[in-house]
Amino acid sequence: PESGDTPAVPVPSPAPQEAVEPALLVEPMTTEKLFASASPAVVRIVVLNSDQAIIGQGSGFLVSADGMVVTNYHVVAQASSAIVILSDDARLNVQGLLAVDPEADLALLKVVGKNLHMLNVAPPPPPSVGVKVYAIGSPVGLTNTLSEGIVSGLRQVTEELMVIQTTAAISVGSS
Repeated sequence: PESGDTPAVPVPSPAPQEAVEPALLVEPMTTEKLFASASPAVVRIVVLNSDQAIIGQGSGFLVSADGMVVTNYHVVAQASSAIVILSDDARLNVQGLLAVDPEADLALLKVVGKNLHMLNVAPPPPPSVGVKVYAIGSPVGLTNTLSEGIVSGLRQVTEELMVIQTTAAISVGSS
């Protein structure tokens, strides 16, 4: 170098970096979009005795496009038969019970159908306390009623059973 020039210092090349996937940005769903998306899979269940008289009603939701419906066991425990009413007022006869868990108060019903709207059940872990939640049900027979709340507690009832406590209004018939 000539006098007054700064000597050149070799600069190491940066270490090669692995490609980093940009974070997926998911825009929160509005309550209106959530309801429009989920409500077609929510059903009203009318429970009948052996004389075909109505003895109760409740709510449930489709978990398969071919007609598997999750509801609370207490809704169908005394039923001789039941009818599932879809959000478009279509009526489907319950063909039978696929599974029941009285302790967890769950029942899986089967109706005949194709290409039915359905909901996907979220895998564990459960939502955190404080997370906003929504409930869609049929309180006193009023189909597809929406209520809002938060997860207010997670309760480990047994080793296998955890329940999610919520402040969303769950009225009679929304089970």
